[in-house]
Amino acid sequence: NLPTRLSSFIGRETEQQEIAELLRRPDVRLLTLTGPGGTGKTSLAMRVAASLVHEYPDGVWFVDLAPISNADLVATTITRVLGIPERARVTTVTLLQEWLRPKHLLLVLDNFEQVLDVAPLVSDLLMAAPHVHVVVTSRAALQLQGEYEYPIIPLSLPASDQAGNIDLVAYDAVALFVERAQAVLPNFTLTPANASAVAAICARLDGLPLAIELAAARLKLFPVAVLRDRLMDSGALSTLANRGRDLPDRQQTIRAMIAWSYDLLSPANQILFTRLGVFVGGWTLAAAEQICAEPDMDVVEGFAALVEHNMIRVLTGASEGRFTMLEMLREYALERVSSLGDLAEVRARHASYYLELVESNALKLVGPDQFMWADYLEQEYSNLRAVLTWSLTTQHDQEIGLRMAIGLAQFWHLQDHLSEAITWFERLLNQSQETRLAVRGLAMMLAGSAAENYTAFDRAIAWLEQALAIFREIGNPSEIAQTLMYLGRCKVWQAAYDEAQPLLTEALTLFQAQGNTLMEMWALQSLGDRTFNSGQVMVARAYFQQALERCGTNPFGRAWALTNLGRVAHALGEHDLAKQQLIEALAIFRRTKHRGDIGHVLLDLARIAQAQGDSDEAYRLYMESLQLFPTARMQRVPECLEGIAGLAKDTWQSVCAVHLLGASSTIRESVGVPLPLVQLPSYERAVATARDQLGDAGYEAAFAAGQALTLEQAVAEALAFTASAAT
Repeated sequence: NLPTRLSSFIGRETEQQEIAELLRRPDVRLLTLTGPGGTGKTSLAMRVAASLVHEYPDGVWFVDLAPISNADLVATTITRVLGIPERARVTTVTLLQEWLRPKHLLLVLDNFEQVLDVAPLVSDLLMAAPHVHVVVTSRAALQLQGEYEYPIIPLSLPASDQAGNIDLVAYDAVALFVERAQAVLPNFTLTPANASAVAAICARLDGLPLAIELAAARLKLFPVAVLRDRLMDSGALSTLANRGRDLPDRQQTIRAMIAWSYDLLSPANQILFTRLGVFVGGWTLAAAEQICAEPDMDVVEGFAALVEHNMIRVLTGASEGRFTMLEMLREYALERVSSLGDLAEVRARHASYYLELVESNALKLVGPDQFMWADYLEQEYSNLRAVLTWSLTTQHDQEIGLRMAIGLAQFWHLQDHLSEAITWFERLLNQSQETRLAVRGLAMMLAGSAAENYTAFDRAIAWLEQALAIFREIGNPSEIAQTLMYLGRCKVWQAAYDEAQPLLTEALTLFQAQGNTLMEMWALQSLGDRTFNSGQVMVARAYFQQALERCGTNPFGRAWALTNLGRVAHALGEHDLAKQQLIEALAIFRRTKHRGDIGHVLLDLARIAQAQGDSDEAYRLYMESLQLFPTARMQRVPECLEGIAGLAKDTWQSVCAVHLLGASSTIRESVGVPLPLVQLPSYERAVATARDQLGDAGYEAAFAAGQALTLEQAVAEALAFTASAAT
């Protein structure tokens, strides 16, 4: 009696095969397909049942329990589907047991979640009928002896970097969307123009089949790109509605489908579920207990119930127990918590919890476990962003956002999120005009540091000068010293070595007076950069050696001290020592996955290979280095282009080399990073070689052509040059 499907079944081949094989095992007589609403449990159960119909001599029987809310009616409903006549003075359960006992059949009980209290009936039937198998679809397991649970997860989705690929139909979510779209727009096809929007829609809908079908039906009203934008801006619950009069009411809209599950929860668990909507990207049990719980609420038991009903999920692979929920469930939870009047309080608790988490653990970001703690914060980053966003819209405490940004400054640096750091600091500083001077000054100083590392020197200097004025006014020696150091570093990048010297020297003196060994180490590194770039190599070595001695347990500081010492050793011709120091630094940076720092060390190793005459290794290292540098942090890109140019050996290569020199000059001018004096000899050698090959006129023409290249064009030409030269 399986219902006839009026549309095709997409995907789930692996699941079909696995479920069928389970049902063929003699020890698997009760199999429950679990998962959140909309994952296609019913369709999959019917598909598998249809494939097995010839293996059950007495048939495959489908019983829809969705219309039933009274558990006493379950047995009666099954008997009616099976066509068992009533008998006087014989209970319905007894009738079922007697009728099923000799039968060899498959019973599919659909939508069992609302009658879970009658689950023992299933055990009674299975014990009475040894050749009967039962497949149950439910948002929660029946929790019976002998039950096998098979979780149904959403359909497969493409990765974000594949969003423009028309081969996305290989992913079940996209294939389903395309087929259902063709049901309302017969000429619809996946093209390079719409593939990205289709992928974004499927991702926004978490790969849920029902949601995807509802979305595809809306293409009668909206073009694909407009539908994507509406789903992002207005929310899936408002957009996906009114599809198919022949569908049950709960499947007419996503909101109704979720409400169906929500209504099955106890009142306490309903409250817990709605408050969990405040989390973004996952949460821990500890966070939920602090943010969502009331004094009499048992969060652990509540979580067990929500996991059992597939309203939340356990995240696998996390460093500690973490939970999450599908995005549409989260949207519904936020609607509910807002309607209950709890949203403002829960958001305030959320902000308070994560601000405390960041501030109380700030020192971990500069200690021996700094990378481990940075990885932990990366797991929580969506929640931290949510607090920053909330702080821009609330008037309760304008300092919360700035304090959060201050606490995240080192994290942003370690994780190479500098562009985002600058954006947050800029927005928060503009919003929070009435905060305490000390807080604003600290935020400006750290914003300036981020901008300096991002090669945005004008913004960096403006913020740092304001911060310095504030700290001198309120008399804060520690922050004065840090600000001076960051200002000095800006001047080093700009080759203003005479201006940098007094700033960095004063900073070092203040740190020494305070006994701040960690910051003294960074000041010594900065003074070493200043003297090295200005050509005073031996003086720089002394600074860098002192820095290494003061880095203590800070791995980031040690890695940079070794990198700088390696640069010095290379400049002095001590190539073996340089490689040893750089390789140790590289191992530390690779732990961080910090692309810019890894690229910097590879650049220095490429220079050593070049100096030792190993052109193939130099090409490889330059290429790898160039691909790692973030294009917006362009201070290292010119060094790569100039190093590659120095490898040219013939006329054709010299033309490419001079293109790169021209492009390098344009980039240096645009970001305000002149050629350091220490690199001048190698640069002049590359220029002299190219002039010998091309002549003055040829050199000038090639240089002008290189100056006209965009950054992307220059990088592409450099990569092509190294690839062809290496072969």
